[in-house]
Amino acid sequence: MKKQQIFKLTSILFLINLFSQTNAFTYECDRYFINPGLKIGHTFGEKGGFTIGFELSYTITTSKSNYGFVASVDYCVSAKRMKYFLGAEYFFVSAGPTFITEDESVDIGINVTLYYGLIIIPYISQTFRFAKHDLVEAGSFLKFPILVNGPSLITGGGFLPKTSLK
Repeated sequence: MKKQQIFKLTSILFLINLFSQTNAFTYECDRYFINPGLKIGHTFGEKGGFTIGFELSYTITTSKSNYGFVASVDYCVSAKRMKYFLGAEYFFVSAGPTFITEDESVDIGINVTLYYGLIIIPYISQTFRFAKHDLVEAGSFLKFPILVNGPSLITGGGFLPKTSLK
């Protein structure tokens, strides 16, 4: 697949997912999730290529916000580049420091990722590096949310917003 085709496919999946979601993040009660997931994407530009990885996030979802912490490791196959990320997430944006090993050197940068979805999550990411070229990446996460605390999604009030009937 060419880079333009991958970008178009990711964009289409992102838009479909964006407009097909219900009020999945509007809960009556706070819920706490641990979300392990796989990452498949493509890094664009110089030394780009197929990218795979693993991500683990801890998310707190309330009736008014969605926030948490995320850690990930990914590998760009053609560039033999490893990227380590530790950051915070808030309303479908994660940002934080990134450490990159490439060409037997270590570089640091700031990573910003935009994403949206529930199980299959399209994303686009940019890493602003201090010593080398920036990295732009697009793809999808396959996440498995595990409810740690809070009412069950099935029996605990569901996805309806709070209402007041007097």
